[in-house]
Amino acid sequence: MTTTELPPPPPAPSGFEAASPEPVEPEQKGPGARGAFLLVGLLAALGLLAGIPALVVALGFIFMITMHELGHYVAAKSAGMQVTEFFVGFGPRLFSVQRGETEYGVKAIPAGAYVKVTGMSNLEPVDPALESRTYRQGKYWRRMSVALAGSAMHFAMAFITLVVMFSAIGFYGINGAPEDAWNVGRVLEGTSAETLGLEVGDQITSVNGTEINVFDDLIASVANRGGEVIETELVRDGEVITAAAELGSRIEFTDLGMSSIVGPDGWTVYPTAISARAQNASSDADRGSIISWALDSGIVGDDRILAIDGTAVTSPEQLGELLSVVPDTWHELTIERLNTDTNEMETLARDVLPLGDLDPTNISRKGFLGIGPGVMPAEPVGFGSAIGDAAIEFVEVARLSTVGLVNFFSPDGLAGFFGFATEDSGSSSDVAARLPAPSTEVDDENRVLSPLGAIRLGSDSVESNGWASLLVFFVLINVFVGIFNMIPLLPFDGGHAVIATYERLRSWGGRRHFADITKLIPLTYAVVGLMVAVGVMALYLDITNPISF
Repeated sequence: MTTTELPPPPPAPSGFEAASPEPVEPEQKGPGARGAFLLVGLLAALGLLAGIPALVVALGFIFMITMHELGHYVAAKSAGMQVTEFFVGFGPRLFSVQRGETEYGVKAIPAGAYVKVTGMSNLEPVDPALESRTYRQGKYWRRMSVALAGSAMHFAMAFITLVVMFSAIGFYGINGAPEDAWNVGRVLEGTSAETLGLEVGDQITSVNGTEINVFDDLIASVANRGGEVIETELVRDGEVITAAAELGSRIEFTDLGMSSIVGPDGWTVYPTAISARAQNASSDADRGSIISWALDSGIVGDDRILAIDGTAVTSPEQLGELLSVVPDTWHELTIERLNTDTNEMETLARDVLPLGDLDPTNISRKGFLGIGPGVMPAEPVGFGSAIGDAAIEFVEVARLSTVGLVNFFSPDGLAGFFGFATEDSGSSSDVAARLPAPSTEVDDENRVLSPLGAIRLGSDSVESNGWASLLVFFVLINVFVGIFNMIPLLPFDGGHAVIATYERLRSWGGRRHFADITKLIPLTYAVVGLMVAVGVMALYLDITNPISF
């Protein structure tokens, strides 16, 4: 940074009056009660139109930015600096009140907040009577405390929230539960799991005497036991339960692009989007020429194939044999299917495509229990352990945020973001609930969110995962914003910290050095321009191609 030795700050312009030492009675400005009613009305409209979760997220953001500025305010006041304004929002004033030398209030656009500290740089004219109370005349550690206080508030909010989550609620961390913290998340009807009496929340501890720790252990233990009787041991509400039943099977028709689930109540078929044969094709051209026979033949999930060309089908293996008799002709399938309008089963006859060179007898069989994995609730820990766990988690979130920011603002990251923003995508996509990941690919993980996108994502997280997920969301946002504000360039807080440090290093022999801020104006305008462009593009993407859970 280039600096120059400057004379003392210029005198106040003509007519500038020093702040009166006399107490000032509170003075209300702006529309007053009408402004308050307008703000409440806008928030109520948000709750009605977007839902209560969106309103809670929006209020959370307002609280977060208010706390950020409160950090600056408290640090400046404690240093004896003059603070003339503390406002939440931008634009027209809705209402405000003057207390002492500071005006407190709310403005119409709740997209931020600000605190006005006198004399933030050498460019600001100040009454000589107040010069000793300016930011620029403060001691180095006082200026650093003011500059860093906003990010410190974000970090404090994130850390306290993490401690509460670990100690009072139970939290595994942003990387999710360990592999062995699983239980039964769902039970499919008509499968062996239902026959065994499995329920959501059960913990399966062994199958036929083989210990089960992670879900992959369960898959391996049943893989080669289709059609056999298995004995499971599980824990339910602290009680150990043993149950036995015949294990079902999952049969893959490799060439046909469908699978069959065989359970106690019979068997059903499920088409896949593309056959395994197509997935294994050696080139894109070959892959594009191979169809999913089941999908293109109109077969849907939960279909029961009763007959082929009038011959009753009793097993998946027989299905393959009957189809292979005359592979080059159309076949008529008799199918039992649930009518979703009447919620009753109905029998249909469908003509299905010739097989050509597809082999319907190319099948594989694996054991199929009929459950999906869930996650065991995390148990709260003691306060001391919670502090340690919160510290570890905070460091990990900060690392992810820093790596994400560095990658996003790299030349490849910015090029990818603006290139993606100009594409006509127009469709929604799903991503994990976290901050920008360390990736420079042109995808949703290389995006930043506008306030609209953040509110929508936070609202989606509540609707998908419950209110507790909102705490995780605000931890991520607070850490990210705290680090983002420490970018070492103006107008970010980090820029003020760098200038204060530079001035401290250049000051010696009792002579104070002031950085020439005028030389930073072009760079500052460039940074502001980039941030405006990123913000506009982020808003455009959040409207046309929103990210959701």
